[in-house]
Amino acid sequence: MLTWVLDKIIGSQNERVVKHLTPLAARINELEPEVKNLSDGGLKEKADQLRQRLKSRIEQLGGGLLPDGSVPLGEIDPADEDALKQERKRRLKIENQAMEELLPEAFALVRRGPIGPQSHPAAFRAYRDFRHSPAAVRGRTGQRGRAAFPGDR
Repeated sequence: MLTWVLDKIIGSQNERVVKHLTPLAARINELEPEVKNLSDGGLKEKADQLRQRLKSRIEQLGGGLLPDGSVPLGEIDPADEDALKQERKRRLKIENQAMEELLPEAFALVRRGPIGPQSHPAAFRAYRDFRHSPAAVRGRTGQRGRAAFPGDR
């Protein structure tokens, strides 16, 4: 009873997640027309530009980790583990912030990529149609409600 009341007041966890992700999905969908018409070369160029923007944004925010995942030891004593942990946490936060800012553009590029529905629309339509077909619902055993894929049993 209490759970039902709380779900009605603040919403279920799924509703809160969807509410949080809706603006991100809207931004990605806004970028689709811009990315949709890119050639494969243009797609690669756009991806390279995005990588460069990510690197420069990380530097603007105060720097990230080294390529091997370690903290640059500029002013930090290597023997001070607490300081290293704090600096690593700070730099990871910077990297995450920079990636969050560029996430819609990156997702739009990946969605348009050579394995996306725009490249092979017939294959994706066939997969979509198969997933919802009666044969897929019955599965191999012929029982209704059984999954068609072995991992879904």
